Amino acid sequence: MSASERAELTEILRRDWNCVPVYVDELARSGWTAYCKRCLWPLLNSQLVTNKITASSSLWHDYKRCSLTYAQAISDELGLKSADIKEEEEAKHQPQHKQLPDLLWIHDYHLLLLPSLLRKMGSLHRIGFFFHTPFPTSEIFRILPERAKLLAGVLGSDLIGFQTYHDCRHFLSACTRILALDARPKGVEWNGRMVAVDIFPVGIDPTGLERIQESSEVHKRVQELKHSFANTKLIVGRDRLDPIKGIPQKLLAFEDFLSRFPEWQGKVVLFQVCLPPTGEKLSPFHTGISCTSGEVQELHSQINELVGRINGRWGTADFTPIHYLSKVLPIHEVVALYNAADVALLTPLRDGMNLTSHEYVVCQKSSHGPLILSEFAGSAQSLGGAVLVNPWDTRGVASAIFDALKMNEEEKRLKHQYNYSYIISNTALQWGTTFLRELQRVEHMLEVPVLKHEDVTKAYNSAKKRLFLLDYDGTLTPIVSRPADAVPSPALLQALQQLTSDPKNIVYIISGRDREFLRTHMQSLPVGLSCEHGVFFRHYGKDSEWENLSLGMETSWREIIMPILADYTERTPGSMIETKEVNVSWHYRNAEADFGSFQAKDLVVHLQNVASKLPIEILLGKKVIEVRPQNVHKGATVRKIVNGLPDVDFVLCIGDDKTDEDMFLTLANIFPHAAVRPEEEDEADDMGTTSTPATQSKPVSTVQPFSCVVSRKESAASYSIPTQADVIALLQELVAASH
Repeated sequence: MSASERAELTEILRRDWNCVPVYVDELARSGWTAYCKRCLWPLLNSQLVTNKITASSSLWHDYKRCSLTYAQAISDELGLKSADIKEEEEAKHQPQHKQLPDLLWIHDYHLLLLPSLLRKMGSLHRIGFFFHTPFPTSEIFRILPERAKLLAGVLGSDLIGFQTYHDCRHFLSACTRILALDARPKGVEWNGRMVAVDIFPVGIDPTGLERIQESSEVHKRVQELKHSFANTKLIVGRDRLDPIKGIPQKLLAFEDFLSRFPEWQGKVVLFQVCLPPTGEKLSPFHTGISCTSGEVQELHSQINELVGRINGRWGTADFTPIHYLSKVLPIHEVVALYNAADVALLTPLRDGMNLTSHEYVVCQKSSHGPLILSEFAGSAQSLGGAVLVNPWDTRGVASAIFDALKMNEEEKRLKHQYNYSYIISNTALQWGTTFLRELQRVEHMLEVPVLKHEDVTKAYNSAKKRLFLLDYDGTLTPIVSRPADAVPSPALLQALQQLTSDPKNIVYIISGRDREFLRTHMQSLPVGLSCEHGVFFRHYGKDSEWENLSLGMETSWREIIMPILADYTERTPGSMIETKEVNVSWHYRNAEADFGSFQAKDLVVHLQNVASKLPIEILLGKKVIEVRPQNVHKGATVRKIVNGLPDVDFVLCIGDDKTDEDMFLTLANIFPHAAVRPEEEDEADDMGTTSTPATQSKPVSTVQPFSCVVSRKESAASYSIPTQADVIALLQELVAASH
């Protein structure tokens, strides 16, 4: 299309349909649809396609390009910041803090990357994502080379919806196993915030379908069909021409039925309608893009061969057992066929929901025809009145056909009533309304604002005495599999050396690490150290002596705790015990994700029962459980440090773990006026408020404490820092400001 034609079409769609078109490069669109239908579609439907996955990398680039095209179109429409986003590049945009009431609802696997792309462009909107397809087990999904990037893309959403509980559970398991995230029944923690995950079974519009059913055209066609199949039971099937739909399995079962129950030969007809693929020229969102043209031809040939074989064996001059149509029927013809049928037979090998079953039930309001449905369809979990079958069990499906044909009227009525009640109560309108209502209810992502480096630098430059309170693991160094491998990088050591060379700066590292580890790696620096969450303490300065706060503490509890930890370590492959001078830690980062989390929860319950009788506390960190003496924590250490520095006027406290929340809470209590706005200070001066000598020694509103949490948004901290690498970058910026 020319530029003028695009402009004209855009204007028409916006004016008449309130739509905005997205123009995708033709070559990229071809690769995009190929990636969707050759790789994602079969994989999401639990079909092993390893022969195609190897070629996915050549199509992945086009999938990303088209996703970015959509993101840019939405960005332009909503007035977001434009961004040139490249792979592995982290967005540096600071979010704009303003009210944005718009909701974004993204549908299905074609746009899995879109939520995170919009976040990188600065979107603060509530983003919902809905999977219309099933979601496979993590063992199948992990086959895909781009698995982690796709999961990270969709986790930019605030709410992710699925059709069934199994799909939801499989997704959470994939997040745990592939991204090593902490998953909960109703969500998963990603980049410091909770992404809600829930179940929203899709429905149909039964009122509209019943309105069509009442038309004279449908009534006439129903009578014609009943006349054509007089004295014959009519079994109807309507599926897309796709290997996932299990059409050959259905035909084999029907063949077995005719063979095993000869009394039904000549008395039963299977009317099978297949919706053919619509071709590459249509939108990739069309339902006919699920398999390649070669596969379609192969499937079509297989179906024709089976139909010919069955009709040749049991057909006569005036009777044909199978009527097979490969075409799109008008809606009135479809409704009439549903109405005239005696039984519906739907045997998908995997299906997100299968709304054909819903349509059939609505059209059978007066006849109550039984529904035979694959147990692998999403609707099987909702339609309790259906006769459920395993499509791979040929004899089982054949027996189900026999039972459905022999079912008495009362049983048919009760089963239909159960299904019909569900369908009219769970409509498409109800589905959409429920999803959007839940999207508005979920907690918004930016609970803790992102720290602006320029604000810290400004406060740093104006301060006369500065205090740094820094966690170690996950803050100064990245989280690693083996605790011993978390050695400080040259960049970190250089930044700390330059910070401590400024006489205005006082730096403390407050960690759960043991004393020997920190002493070894920080021996060249005059930093203050707090080890094992405050059990051992050394003041700032090279010649400071260690204080052992455990002296006089009861430590016999270790004799009780160690056998418990040893037992769980033996039963949890990949876990390990880290024994410190006083504290004891149980690490399960290298254990199998699901089993490790399960064992950790069980261990916490066990330890908490024991702790009620011992002077100990149980700490839950990132893939670690730590046992320490009571009343020894990072908050107490922070209070001790700050009380010894009454003239400090700048505080930067950074941590990443739940154990660091004690530091943030303590700072908030020590500096209660830290959040006073400058204009409020001016008002206080105008009123003639003065400080007494007693109050001058306490922290006042001029102190600038910055408490920052790393990689999380739910925290008692005042600010968040996106990544551990950003912590090092911030320290380097402050070093540069000093010079």
